[in-house]
Amino acid sequence: VPIPALGSNWHIRFDPPGVSGKCTLQKMVFSIRKSITAPSFPPPADFVPLPQASILKSKDMVMKHNPRFGDFGIYFKGSLVATGHNRLMIGYQVNNKLEWKNLCELPTIIRKTQNNGLIVTTSWKDSQSATWNLVQSFTNSRALAGFDCNTVLNCSESRGLIYCPALILLPGHNSYGSKHKQAVFSGLEYLDTQDTSSSEADIIGSGSHRLVPDMIRVTTPLMALANDNHVISLCWHPAPNVSPIFDVPDRIFHSNSNVLGTVFPGSNGMNRDESSLIPYEHQEINAGQSLFLNSTITVTTGSDITPAVKDYVLNHPLPSIPVKLSASEFNQYISLTSAAYLSHGLT
Repeated sequence: VPIPALGSNWHIRFDPPGVSGKCTLQKMVFSIRKSITAPSFPPPADFVPLPQASILKSKDMVMKHNPRFGDFGIYFKGSLVATGHNRLMIGYQVNNKLEWKNLCELPTIIRKTQNNGLIVTTSWKDSQSATWNLVQSFTNSRALAGFDCNTVLNCSESRGLIYCPALILLPGHNSYGSKHKQAVFSGLEYLDTQDTSSSEADIIGSGSHRLVPDMIRVTTPLMALANDNHVISLCWHPAPNVSPIFDVPDRIFHSNSNVLGTVFPGSNGMNRDESSLIPYEHQEINAGQSLFLNSTITVTTGSDITPAVKDYVLNHPLPSIPVKLSASEFNQYISLTSAAYLSHGLT
């Protein structure tokens, strides 16, 4: 259990389970929690489409991708509404030594597929000559008017992964800035124009930390932001290795925009402070093991987030309504629940 630095004159209280009988505490072990210092993440450079940029279209959406990882722009009805992050970093451990690599400095290959998709590949060697591969593919979404994005990360040798941006989307970068009319991070954030994410307006203390939340707190894998006449959304397939990140406005990359994204490794409520991109310790990746992210970017017409939510529910049906309890089952539930509340002995 990770515990923050407490200082002096603190005591540990152990509350045995139940209300009677004996409980034996066999062992309690404390160890120093090593902390990983986050680097100063560089802000993205302005997105400028180059003549050799690859282009992908889906109805009113157009993606222009320069030959650099994360260096893309999303256009809606001719206007730039979001970009990727073109100065991303990845962090990992090699023989217990932390290494950071600037992805923008690495050679990137983009090729078109037979179905007019884009495959973006970058590879490099770490200090011990292990080969890393980071591949991002974009295709027209089969379910929605948007782009499906699949991200794959692997290494030829076993390594400890600290941080890898799976997909970073910056609504407002190079266009309307950090403004928003509405924004939502399902289960955690609903923001009006004047609101900011991870604020203490509703929850005081660590519960307000919602930058990289425990995935169990996310009710639906959907985040969206509305501004002017459009709403941009990002949905993803939940996986233990993937963490969503949500920052409105952007205070982590200092892009003067907003952040909707996903990163490796995952967040489970125990392995990181939920206000930090960097976990307490690395996630082991075996040689040849791949981490996957499947996500979808959409932009639709709308003055609020409603179209994004409707599209998601239409293509990802909600679970069936639970079967109604019988009278005896309901009475049994009431009896059990009330007994738990009345007999726990806590105040």
